[in-house]
Amino acid sequence: MSVPQLNKIYLGDCLEVLKTFDNDSFDDAFTSPPYNRKVGDKYKYYRDNVSDYYKLLCDVTSELLRVTKHNVIINIQSMVDNKRDVALWYAHFADYIKGRVVWCKTNPQPGNNERNGLRSVTNGFEDFYVFGKDNTDFVANQRVVNYIFTPINSKHFEGHGAVMKEEIADFFIANFTTRGGAVIDPFFGCGTTGVSCVHFNRSYVGIELVEKYKSMAETRIYNETSKQSLFSNMSENLDDYTQGSFDFS
Repeated sequence: MSVPQLNKIYLGDCLEVLKTFDNDSFDDAFTSPPYNRKVGDKYKYYRDNVSDYYKLLCDVTSELLRVTKHNVIINIQSMVDNKRDVALWYAHFADYIKGRVVWCKTNPQPGNNERNGLRSVTNGFEDFYVFGKDNTDFVANQRVVNYIFTPINSKHFEGHGAVMKEEIADFFIANFTTRGGAVIDPFFGCGTTGVSCVHFNRSYVGIELVEKYKSMAETRIYNETSKQSLFSNMSENLDDYTQGSFDFS
């Protein structure tokens, strides 16, 4: 095992890469695995159809608890193809449950399935499950409630139709990860976790199976880091100006 390099995206299978990291390598974990939709796949470069989704969830969660000191936050939307696996997985880690946060979508995509004159119920929320081996207290960096209301994500990237909404990632990184700490995301996708870590002064480590998505994530994070640096420099220059430290002679 080894100490991970921070602010890096590892290309490969998440379980294989996680097993190379030392125990307690990270402060927190924040991730959203594919939902195993089977029908209506949202990825161009990945097939969202795992034969044993329950085992995948359990194996990844066990590894995240091993390599993480505090919160392990996992976002999964329960749906027809995965609801049994999700329920069994959540029960399996009952001793590690800290809490749950619900994302209530103000404009969810309507359910369109119809059978025998009955319509499918629109799924208007997603769960963020919070686990931890350190204790069972569910606390945050500031006073918050365990739900958040926002519209669904309108930002998409080529070949990836299930990108985490940036506002949602910001909420969790700001409130439920260690200030100045390191965050691991084993399903890194297009890098929203990394972008939020840039926003709130956290280090990140991502693991991504698809090289195309890894490249997209690296570009996003580079652009966001550059933008943050520009704003920081502008602020410093403004401070210099207001303090009269510019020499115009």
